[in-house]
Amino acid sequence: MLKKFKVLHIIARLDKGGSAINTLSSCVGLAGKGYIIFLASGLSLESDMDQGERTSVDRAMKEAGESGVRFLTLPMLVRRIHPVFDLMVFFQLMFLIRREKFHIVHTHTSKAGIIGRWAAFFAGAPVIIHTPHGHVFSGYFGEWKTRLFIFLERASAAVSDSIITLTDKCMEEHIHFGIAKRAKFRTIHSGVPLDRFVKHNPQAVREIKRVHGIPEDALVVGSAGRLVPVKGYDDFLQAAALIKRAEPRAFFVIMGEGPLREDLSDLARKLNLQDSLLLPGWLDDLSDWLRAMDVFLLTSLNEGMGRVLVEAMACGLPIVATEVGGVPSVVDNGANGFLVPAQAPEIMAQSVLKLLAGPGLRNSLGENGRKKAGEFSLESMVDKIDKLYSEWTRRKAL
Repeated sequence: MLKKFKVLHIIARLDKGGSAINTLSSCVGLAGKGYIIFLASGLSLESDMDQGERTSVDRAMKEAGESGVRFLTLPMLVRRIHPVFDLMVFFQLMFLIRREKFHIVHTHTSKAGIIGRWAAFFAGAPVIIHTPHGHVFSGYFGEWKTRLFIFLERASAAVSDSIITLTDKCMEEHIHFGIAKRAKFRTIHSGVPLDRFVKHNPQAVREIKRVHGIPEDALVVGSAGRLVPVKGYDDFLQAAALIKRAEPRAFFVIMGEGPLREDLSDLARKLNLQDSLLLPGWLDDLSDWLRAMDVFLLTSLNEGMGRVLVEAMACGLPIVATEVGGVPSVVDNGANGFLVPAQAPEIMAQSVLKLLAGPGLRNSLGENGRKKAGEFSLESMVDKIDKLYSEWTRRKAL
């Protein structure tokens, strides 16, 4: 009889962001492969989720629970630095890991990764694995916080058996900052469930346009993500104004919710885009909305990989995206889209206009993207994590 290994995953919060979706999907997939999976997280009180997003998260957790994932809540696990809470969570995790005798502790994102790995180390966990889920050394924190995280990541890497990066670029960045030697890293792309993105529903697309007042002949340029500074949506709107000037049929959609909603609405009015911009808020399912678009424009200042790019590609959309973080691992410049510099709305606009000029180039790049999307399947990600777990349980003779 095969031994069932107990695995504890730790993440600061569960929302509909890429890192949380990746973690939850990994847990469900690994539970399906016979692992006994626990997922510990904070209360997500720092998240700016609206009620719709919270309902969706609750539903996803319920489905994961039915798939065998067991949830643990750590109320004091928060994303910000809080010395008292952080110390209490460290001891909670250490005693939990020691009591439950987990074979593998797998941490996710910076804060949970640092506390969780040291708790696992002092609790004597046999295998410790970490996934940073992005490029944490630029675009997120100020200078002193970044220096602190680099120091803590180097120290924490010393007690880690493996570090999973979503892209080779992320791995190279960690090596550049001296986090660990190359041998400690394994690149495993974030897996995306692609089924619902490859099924076309023309009636649903027509209904979206009718209900939300998008003209039938509009050329729709869209994006999706949290309305936060790192997503660069002010550049999106600046580019949109230039695009609209050259192509009157252009219409713009930004799917997502966050603290910048009012600021973006104000900027849209200043740029005279109020009648050509739709901010539908957070959406549970992006698939039909993506298929209502002609071009997907990602303007982020930093991205771990960009799961939404894979979703857009699976829908056959050509991409214009900033050449940041792990994005070049998803977008092949000139093949399935165009890579542009961050904070360069003029160049973004030129690239989008090139695609709006006619369906030929859009269809060609979109079809290439559809084929490439298969490289980022959920099944592939889970298989690779399973293989990594198996390597370490054999090495540690568990």
